Amino acid sequence: MIDAEHIMKYIDEYVIPIELPSDEEIEMAAPYVPRDAHDYYVGDRDGFIEGAKWMRDKIQGGEK
Repeated sequence: MIDAEHIMKYIDEYVIPIELPSDEEIEMAAPYVPRDAHDYYVGDRDGFIEGAKWMRDKIQGGEK
């Protein structure tokens, strides 16, 4: 029989936590859009940023 203490020790030894990006890091990773770009491309950038922030917040455990 496996006890919870053994499982927790295994998790602590072998699982590497991830670091979630900040708002600034997400915005820096968003695709570049020139100032004179069509609104369609600006929407792509905005959608990327909103989606990444939404997913980060879900991973952290809720809405912000």
